[in-house]
Amino acid sequence: MTISAINNTSSPNQYSQLRTTQEDQVKAAATQRNDAATTEDTQKKKAQETVVDDQKANDKNSRAVQQGGEIDITA
Repeated sequence: MTISAINNTSSPNQYSQLRTTQEDQVKAAATQRNDAATTEDTQKKKAQETVVDDQKANDKNSRAVQQGGEIDITA
């Protein structure tokens, strides 16, 4: 029966590499969440700007109709 010694020198190194990989994955996931949140915020802002632009166009056309003018259909 042969008993072989376990080489422990690679164990801390493997643990360090595993920990680094896990940290990288956590950082990558956080970055993806931040990017998604930024994209969502940007989309919300653009939607709000569109609503404001539409309201301005509607107000302009309402004033034109009230004053007997023409409606701007390009707005």
